[in-house]
Amino acid sequence: AKAVLKMETRGATTELNEYVRENACRVLAGAARMYDVKMEMKEMGGALGGEVSEAIVKKLAEIARTIPGFTDVQEYGPVGGSEDYSYFMSRVQELGGQATYVMFGTELAAGHHNGYFDINEDMLPLGVQLLAEAAYQFTTTLEPTR
Repeated sequence: AKAVLKMETRGATTELNEYVRENACRVLAGAARMYDVKMEMKEMGGALGGEVSEAIVKKLAEIARTIPGFTDVQEYGPVGGSEDYSYFMSRVQELGGQATYVMFGTELAAGHHNGYFDINEDMLPLGVQLLAEAAYQFTTTLEPTR
């Protein structure tokens, strides 16, 4: 007599995600009308797309290429992540700053949101080294945007 459906949409941009969400809701509402059932929707959260600052991406890639252990540095890989980074990046950029996010690729025992998820901990020192070097270089060489 009752069903609960949980849905999450993600898009590479905020606009794309809104398009997917709106159309998914339209399809669900149409299915409810088609079967003459009552439907209630509650939005529980959302996420922005997150646009990276090109200067920071290029600088991080440049730094990573100087650190032994990084074998494949990609300036623009697949879009991914979560709503936390996109909100932080958007807020920094709204205030005139630059922002990006970094993903460290490694083999995984299982994908995210899986009980068997585990990371290769050998990658952690490389990530720390990159972020420490980036923090140093950004505070001494990167031009401010305002």
